[in-house]
Amino acid sequence: MDTTSHSNLEPACLHVKRATSGTSISIAELFAQTYKPPREINVRAAVDDLKGLQLLDEQEELTTLGHALVDLIMDPCFGKMVALGIIFQCLDPMLILASLGWNANLFSNMLSSPDPDPAWVNHSFVLSTSRATM
Repeated sequence: MDTTSHSNLEPACLHVKRATSGTSISIAELFAQTYKPPREINVRAAVDDLKGLQLLDEQEELTTLGHALVDLIMDPCFGKMVALGIIFQCLDPMLILASLGWNANLFSNMLSSPDPDPAWVNHSFVLSTSRATM
């Protein structure tokens, strides 16, 4: 049983799509043809995450941002953070957050909660920064 998580598949999905650009075969179908394919549900979750980051379009083709980030040796989410930091001229804070391995869902978790608990936010930040100083 393959234990590859979908977050580990995201960079591979980008590379596979760049190599097969213009073909009608889906990323999941391409992975299914490999020697030890990852679970289809993990591939589909990775593709959905890449679509959410706007690195892939609905036809699973690389977007302009996807082409720019495919060669970065980092998590695509952090790569997008760095790209946005450059665009909005706030690169230093984005590099700090990316290097800390910031929880990318922190803000969406806060916004989806009807009553965000400030103690939870402070606890998450303390955990992130304490890991970085170890």
